[in-house]
Amino acid sequence: MKTNELFETVVNYQAENRVFFQNAANWDVRRFCEMFDDGELILQDWFQRDYCWSKEQVAALVHTLIHTPTLLPEIVLIDIEGKYYVADGHQRLRSLILQVIKNPDFKYQSKEITKLTKYYNVSPKDVNWKSFVRELERQTLTVKVIKNNNLAEGELRNLKSYVFRKWNNGKAVNAAEKRGSFPSDLNITLVQSLKESISEEVQKALLVSNSVGRNNFNEFIEKMFYHYITPDATCDPKTEDFENIHSLEFETMTGKINKFRQTFNAMAEVVKDYTDKNGKFWGACGLRDVLTFVNSLQAKGEFKNITEYREYLMSILDTIHTTYIKNSKFSAYYKGKVDEMNQVVNEFWFSGFFSHFGKGQDSKFVHRRDFLNKNKHSFGPIDDSDPKRLFNLFQRQFKYIEQNKKCCGINGEDCKHTNGEVAITDLQADHIIEHSIKGTTTINNLQMLCVDCHKEKTRGFVMKPELV
Repeated sequence: MKTNELFETVVNYQAENRVFFQNAANWDVRRFCEMFDDGELILQDWFQRDYCWSKEQVAALVHTLIHTPTLLPEIVLIDIEGKYYVADGHQRLRSLILQVIKNPDFKYQSKEITKLTKYYNVSPKDVNWKSFVRELERQTLTVKVIKNNNLAEGELRNLKSYVFRKWNNGKAVNAAEKRGSFPSDLNITLVQSLKESISEEVQKALLVSNSVGRNNFNEFIEKMFYHYITPDATCDPKTEDFENIHSLEFETMTGKINKFRQTFNAMAEVVKDYTDKNGKFWGACGLRDVLTFVNSLQAKGEFKNITEYREYLMSILDTIHTTYIKNSKFSAYYKGKVDEMNQVVNEFWFSGFFSHFGKGQDSKFVHRRDFLNKNKHSFGPIDDSDPKRLFNLFQRQFKYIEQNKKCCGINGEDCKHTNGEVAITDLQADHIIEHSIKGTTTINNLQMLCVDCHKEKTRGFVMKPELV
């Protein structure tokens, strides 16, 4: 079903008397709290946008309830077999129940109210807290209840979506939030299940953000899915592309959906692991570029298995993030300070990739994707017999320059076999902590050794008593 068919579909339910609206009534806040405690009130079902109110907005709501309650808009609930789903008013009810009454850290203060305001700065630790809660719980909200009359599961999803979109039409609901309320196979089968299974900390790592509000993670999944099923796309999805992926029927593409889910979960684990060890990735757009690129390779079947996919993703993340950080975020390059630039880095890395971020970066997606595609074999092994062991070309070149083009020697001593600069082709990439004992294939665990030093280090490792 397309989005423009939803309203007409639900109107037919009303015409058939399969759903009807009860007259408005006033319910006090205490009733909502009791319903929530008893599991009768579902604050956030799949169609609801993520909670996004600030402390200022919560304080303003409390102030309005206590001082001018007649100004509050109504709450709309859908009654399905004794459980009430919030179709409109999720932000208000969640604020009252979870951010105020049940929040041990709540304080009633904001820039908009003064110390003269009744209950100003009250918190659960104050003597006036019980009095404050009692007064708040006595306040009433206007409620409209929509009764379901034997609608099937899919029809109920249509009803929930319709009511949310109708009551939020023209309000401050962004495009991702509206798409998130549509009863598509994409939302029901993928977006919601991935949101529920992936922790908030991992979501933040994927978004390169300190929060996940306003359906940002929904949109992230949408973009990952779009690029997975259209691996040669040259830009992020536009309005019509979002419409198309939400119109797909998943029954006809079960295999692809399952592979995407497996890929997405593996991707999330790799990004969280890399972030835990190296800190937040340098940019949200840069991370999305890398992820959609590697996922497109996966969709085309360029990895033999999910392990190879994971190792390649870790390798390219390490290469691009470290290059950005070690080149001081390319500050001199963006500012055009020629005397501070490395010409090789400028011609390859900055001109080829990093210069295409910043103002107007959305229109430069194709340039960044071209760079990644042209150099895909240099970021890590593809279809290699042992991908975990191999440092990619850029990692080796980076460390070679960092070591001033010399063998770094072993055991903290200068190299005994070479003198001065050595050609990169005469040096070998070595895991500082051996790969066989879980040493990572990342730049921080890489050293470039001459052949003799490498042999000496390997000989010393394999002859350790615990390994013999």
